[in-house]
Amino acid sequence: MTSRGFMFILAISIIAFAVTGLYGRTIAGQSNKVARIQLNPRQLPVKPLTTHINPKASLSHVVVKFADNLSVRLRSDRLFSKSGLPVTEAESILQPYLGTPRMKRLLNGIPEEKIDNTLTSLQLHSKHALADMNNYFSIDVQDYVEAEFLINQLNALDDVELAYFESFPEPAGDIDPPTPSWVPEQDYREAAPNGVDADYANTLPGGDGTGVKIIDIEGSWKDTHEDLDKALDGLIAGTPINDISWRNHGTAVIGVMIAGDNGYGVTGLCPGAEINMVSIGGISTAEALWTAADSLQAGDLMLIELHAPGPHYDFQSRPDQLGYVCMEYWQANYDAIQYAWAKGVIVIEAGGNGAENFDDAELYGSLFDTTYRNSHAIIVGAAYPASSANNLERLDFSNYGERVNLQGYGSGVYTTGYGGLFDGNDDENQYYTASFGGTSSASPIITGATACLQGNYESTYGVPMTSDQIRDVLVSTGTLQLGDTSEHIGPRPDLQAAIATLVGPPSLYVNPLLLDTTLNEGEQAIMQVWIHNRSGSVAMDFTIADNDSLAKNVDDNWLTAVPLSGTIPVADSVEIDVTLDASILGDRIETYTGVLEINWGPVGGSLDSLSLVPVFLKVPCNDTTYTSISSDEPEGPVFQWVSARDLGFKLPNTLFYGSQGDPLDDGTNGPWDIGFDFPFYDSLYDEVFVGVNGAISFVDTNLNVNGYFSAIELPGAPFSTFIAPLWADLIFDTEFVPSSGVYFYRSPFNDTLVIEWHHPANFNQVGDTTMDFEIILTNRGEIVFQYNEVGTSGIEMSALIGVSEIDCKALSHFDGGDPIGHEVSNGEAVLFHNTTYVWVQAGDVNNSGGINVSDVTYLVTYLFNSGPAPIPYATGNVNCSDGVNVSDVTYLVSYLFQGGPEPCDYLQ
Repeated sequence: MTSRGFMFILAISIIAFAVTGLYGRTIAGQSNKVARIQLNPRQLPVKPLTTHINPKASLSHVVVKFADNLSVRLRSDRLFSKSGLPVTEAESILQPYLGTPRMKRLLNGIPEEKIDNTLTSLQLHSKHALADMNNYFSIDVQDYVEAEFLINQLNALDDVELAYFESFPEPAGDIDPPTPSWVPEQDYREAAPNGVDADYANTLPGGDGTGVKIIDIEGSWKDTHEDLDKALDGLIAGTPINDISWRNHGTAVIGVMIAGDNGYGVTGLCPGAEINMVSIGGISTAEALWTAADSLQAGDLMLIELHAPGPHYDFQSRPDQLGYVCMEYWQANYDAIQYAWAKGVIVIEAGGNGAENFDDAELYGSLFDTTYRNSHAIIVGAAYPASSANNLERLDFSNYGERVNLQGYGSGVYTTGYGGLFDGNDDENQYYTASFGGTSSASPIITGATACLQGNYESTYGVPMTSDQIRDVLVSTGTLQLGDTSEHIGPRPDLQAAIATLVGPPSLYVNPLLLDTTLNEGEQAIMQVWIHNRSGSVAMDFTIADNDSLAKNVDDNWLTAVPLSGTIPVADSVEIDVTLDASILGDRIETYTGVLEINWGPVGGSLDSLSLVPVFLKVPCNDTTYTSISSDEPEGPVFQWVSARDLGFKLPNTLFYGSQGDPLDDGTNGPWDIGFDFPFYDSLYDEVFVGVNGAISFVDTNLNVNGYFSAIELPGAPFSTFIAPLWADLIFDTEFVPSSGVYFYRSPFNDTLVIEWHHPANFNQVGDTTMDFEIILTNRGEIVFQYNEVGTSGIEMSALIGVSEIDCKALSHFDGGDPIGHEVSNGEAVLFHNTTYVWVQAGDVNNSGGINVSDVTYLVTYLFNSGPAPIPYATGNVNCSDGVNVSDVTYLVSYLFQGGPEPCDYLQ
């Protein structure tokens, strides 16, 4: 038996990446420069041999991540792998949760296709392999016993990359009465060493955060607060948690950053920045992170204002918050942060108030060692404020370690919220505090300083800084930590010193990172890509290869760019007009995928640097030739099994051919006479070829790809005609079931053909030999698929069910899990109806408008006295035979005078 688990032609709409050893990945299946792009490898997490959970642990849910090569998907109450590999062991373990609200995708609110396309783009942009976030799932559990048992079962499987549990995250114009101004008390705004010197930065172009967007991720906010005009209606995802502590916390955080410069209350560090919020209410932290990143552009900021109970005290929720850690401790959150970094988003993360040493290898292994696992987030620790004699020293509750990059005030912060300083006669819209603290107050200070630095840089050079650049400059120019520096929390930013060091780096920046649009056949679109020169001293040359080398089965160059070469002056930009031309493309369901290859380097030098912009173009199919309807739907067909095995004959196993291995694996059998002319799309066919893998063709003699089964799509199947009741990797194993094979039955009147696949096996799980399904073809052009049994391995979840001819003439009823609800089951029938056929009753041979004795006379004259032929000729074939002869006269007489059967219909 051949081993073909990975030998599929994958849909290019999600560009496949193949692992090359342990050291990197390349884009699979390409021969040009794009194919040779090496991706820095993704460091896989280390699975624990055993997980033990303290009964008092703060237990939110269990997370399971499947291996990326499996592309595991959840459909109703089944799991399946889009790569066709079995996941039955995991499905068996998760059976109690499947099909219930207790199990869902971890990023449940994000479409799978969007995640796929984003993965493609960000891997090309960052040159780093990223986790497939579609492979993450969340399971709600009742208690620690259930969670522990489930995690240990899942981690024992090779298909599972990691299973773990996650703790509940926790929050780390003026109106009457008149509000005083406490700006003088906001010493964190002042010059170093006391503050970050936002007072200076705000006087510079962009230095108040103008042009920068921040998204705050936590639980809730009071966005109607008098000092937070920019936050009004700023929520973009999640449901705010209806809790005053969450609301005060969020209000205080965004007040530190964007409170208005209005003469009352407080003034944010970066009041020119834009603000949005994502709540973790109703969604996972990982989904909140991914959603925020998706809503931001390169150079924008994401603030994670959460921490959660960590391993030191067995993940227990504690009033003193000891043992709490930052959110990237959990793998899914880390992977989501990496997506943001790959997009160019700067992530600032509260380090947590757990008094934890992230360098403690016994507790944390290499999770906070950036030589092993680097999220590129800026992690923030909390220090004493300037008003304290211990200014710049670590507060004892702050987490610390080499991974903590920068410090902010951890106490005594004046901001909005809480109401301890001023409550406006108990009006929450006028709450202010003088005592906001923790890494929760330190983190917005660092975020505000970052926004000031980024805004000034973008205003000066026209492009943003990266996360690593911002961290490096703030660390190298900051006011040094005092006290016990072995408990590292880094320096406090000094914006004046940082801004003085800024120069435009000699590199290009491309925006946007991908193009993604939909055009109808015949349309064109011109989209813009900007190439920015970051350098303040060196001009850059560039060339562009505007090829569609990543497209599938496309010869025409539908993707063009103007200009294809040029020079970008110092600190300047060039606009590239990219034309997407659907007038030279056929419509189809799958996405056309191309890439712009931008080679660049200093003027006169070698163009040895490369940037890639993937392009996704959908040209939707508008073919409506066929419709499909299931017996599970109203007005659907009735399941009535017709056993070709009992009524017909078996196609000899010895006649299968065309496979590079076992012909009962991927072979084809035929041609076989249908028994009538079967209309399919625009043609009539009288013979058929049958493939082992659950499909037939009327013209293709080999129903495989390069000798093997291949996962294909509709449209896009490499066959001229293709009817698939269950296209999957099947095999007839006669050692298990001697009677297994394909059976053929023609009805006595030669008006119906039944082809039955009797007990094939799932190639990837040969023990499942219970499948039994069939195609029924009728002389009226109807196609019916029937499923007596679909088996026990879940192969129906990854199968392709549909019909196609060529180009966009196709209908996919179900394709590898899509659409949800179309997966077939035992005792189900699916009818494919041709909407273009017009059937007319034969018998009116003289075209008089009715059937009577004159038609008998007309037919006799034609047959025996050389009279005119029937009009049209098909009207004379009243008994559905192969032609017009004396039997049609007898049939017509019987119908008119003896109550015989009605004349047949013919296709007009």
